[in-house]
Parts: sequence; C-alpha cells; structure tokens
Amino acid sequence: MKISEASRASGVSARSLRHCEDEGLFVPGRFSNGFRGYCRSTIDQVLVIRSLLGSWLSVR
Repeated sequence: MKISEASRASGVSARSLRHCEDEGLFVPGRFSNGFRGYCRSTIDQVLVIRSLLGSWLSVR
C-alpha cells in the first residue's frame, strides 16, 4: 500500500512514517517508481513503535 494508505491504516501521519524510516525504525519496500510500499507487517511494526513512543520511550 502507498504511504497515504499506510497512514490511514496506522493512524500515523505520512510525515511521521517518513521520520521513523529516516531513524531506521523500519524499512518499507519500494515500488518500481521509487515510491514507498507498505505491507501489513510494516504497519504492524508501526503500531508497535507508536505504542512504545506513547509509553515515553525515545526513538533511540
């Protein structure tokens, strides 16, 4: 799924998804045109990361 769809599915903004990727928290796939591609397992990772960050854990 595209980043906009991943954003809706996870409840995390596209900007936050890009930031988490930049921090190395997950690596989404890429479509042939270079756009990010998110699968269900990546969305699950995002939800875990969101939960941990909500528990006051830092990105590092």
